[in-house]
Amino acid sequence: MFLLGIGELLEEWTHKKSVGDLARSMSLNISKVWLRRDGQEILAPVSDITVGDEIVVRMGNVIPFDGVVLSGEGMVNQASLTGESAAVFKQAHGYVYAGTVLEEGELSVRVETVGGASRFERIVTMMRSRRS
Repeated sequence: MFLLGIGELLEEWTHKKSVGDLARSMSLNISKVWLRRDGQEILAPVSDITVGDEIVVRMGNVIPFDGVVLSGEGMVNQASLTGESAAVFKQAHGYVYAGTVLEEGELSVRVETVGGASRFERIVTMMRSRRS
């Protein structure tokens, strides 16, 4: 009985640690984004971005916010959210999600969600709450 009790404690500890590590690895570690304002691009802190702002995402970068594509074309890897192995083509009027990666192209995106409201951040929050 003693060994079974220890085994259950170890299993619970391992599960909590695994979920915590996964949530930490999925967290977006983006501090600055390219903000397009008055026809010019400026490097702005993520904390200064509000709903309706236009940001520019270039090839190889993580998309930091959920939003609608205003212009540009690109291939977006959505595997972190959907598990799809193939990149998805995005163009004007398409929707992009935070935490996905722009593999090819350049997109101008109107921000739709900020402050933990994106689908990606809700998934991370749910994973963290499962630790307890």
